[in-house]
Amino acid sequence: MKKVLVGLIAMMLLLVGCSSSGNGLKEIKTSDLCVTHINLDSKICYGDEKKDVEQVTGEGEEITRFMSYENGIRIMYRNDKVAGISLSDESLDIYESEFAKIGDSKKSILENLGSDNSINEVPSNLDYLYDSQTKKFILGKPDLKETAEEMENVYIVSFMFDGDGNARSIMLVDWRMATFMQ
Repeated sequence: MKKVLVGLIAMMLLLVGCSSSGNGLKEIKTSDLCVTHINLDSKICYGDEKKDVEQVTGEGEEITRFMSYENGIRIMYRNDKVAGISLSDESLDIYESEFAKIGDSKKSILENLGSDNSINEVPSNLDYLYDSQTKKFILGKPDLKETAEEMENVYIVSFMFDGDGNARSIMLVDWRMATFMQ
């Protein structure tokens, strides 16, 4: 029994050591650009069809270039497919992203996602930009892309914080949608 207990403790320490050594985002894939409706255990992801999204959110109201739905979720569509997702204060305890949830502190988000690949220049904002073609994080404004399709390969994970340093909005979007709202 003692050997089993020692073995379990050693395995736990090994697992903890492995998980902490690779801390932070290594890449961002389209499958990471999702939010989960906590109560329904349903996901809404980048690239999903509008009709599938509205099975989770219900019908929304069109506001300029995006659809606003109940509970503080806004979806930006391109050709009836999700090209951006935004959560606001109203999303608290209803939706959460793959990366964080509304109300999480900037400190905890940085601990989870890492600071090496972040753009963290002002207290009220934190961004991660990832070029899926070059497989590299961008630590400033992305290089000029020649085509709309190239712009769609740059993914942005963005957080805005209140005066206490807690997330009040989360945005998951591609560079084309963020730049041109299309």
